[in-house]
Amino acid sequence: MSDLHAWSHQLKLLRFEFHYRAEAPIAFSPWRGAVLHGAIGRAGQRVSAAWGRLLYPSRTGLTNRAVPNPFTLTPGLIGSNRLETGEIFSFSITLFGESARYGEAMCATALAAAENGFGERRDGARSRASLLSASCLLPGGGAHSIYESGDRLWRRLPAPGVAADVLATAHATVQPITVNFLTPAQIVVADRVVPRAPDFSLLLQRIHGRIAQIATELAGFQLPQTQRVAWMQGATQVALSADRTALWPNVDPALSGKVQPGYGGLVGEADYYGDVGNARPLLALAEWTGIGKKTSYGFGNLRIHTPENLL
Repeated sequence: MSDLHAWSHQLKLLRFEFHYRAEAPIAFSPWRGAVLHGAIGRAGQRVSAAWGRLLYPSRTGLTNRAVPNPFTLTPGLIGSNRLETGEIFSFSITLFGESARYGEAMCATALAAAENGFGERRDGARSRASLLSASCLLPGGGAHSIYESGDRLWRRLPAPGVAADVLATAHATVQPITVNFLTPAQIVVADRVVPRAPDFSLLLQRIHGRIAQIATELAGFQLPQTQRVAWMQGATQVALSADRTALWPNVDPALSGKVQPGYGGLVGEADYYGDVGNARPLLALAEWTGIGKKTSYGFGNLRIHTPENLL
């Protein structure tokens, strides 16, 4: 790997996927990610105060600005906000930087969340769930099963991966790409969420900003300016060729007036045509870090598709 990517060995990544069964009806708010965010926070504090503070850091510095949560959340489903007894639900969490070293604490948090319960309180308590299975996903590798409820034994966790593993699998391409905004992306310009797909330069700027923030505030190093220049080279020559995005929750009439202000974002697909080879590693990292605001609430999850991986 070139010296340009030397920093990528410093950024640790570890993704968990958890599957649960509802042991009683669970009532979620219209945005499920907010409920899961809260459940993880309460469970993390139960595991240990130190782990809870690492997951949910307090405001700091002269600006009283909040340090970002060291994880992104993928809620698994945007739609239904109620589960019946016996229904299965899942979500994944990606840990960054220092937090990726504490995989065992994350596993304990997953169990504690099941015992604490999820969703809105019913008769003074939240609805409990059973953890059915858990797996770890590493950049550049497959899924590693670490827990099955049948044997109730936790298997040894793999060591965290690093961003270098993602970059190694990001093959340059000059083909068109499709960006799928799986959960609402809060790409903000002039204090407003953009209502349609961003141009390619803006897309890259926001992804770079997200990764630079993770590097500085969660991994303890500065992302080189030369890396930004390399990723952005030629971006203005890539065109937005098709826009199939819309603002959520506007696209779901059933949620009209039920989602609190500030919980909207862009969902759908956008096609970009041109030479995206320089940006391909940045786009691959975005699948791990997310884009925009509120990623620890499940916003900003995206996937990148090219013609060859759609065949």
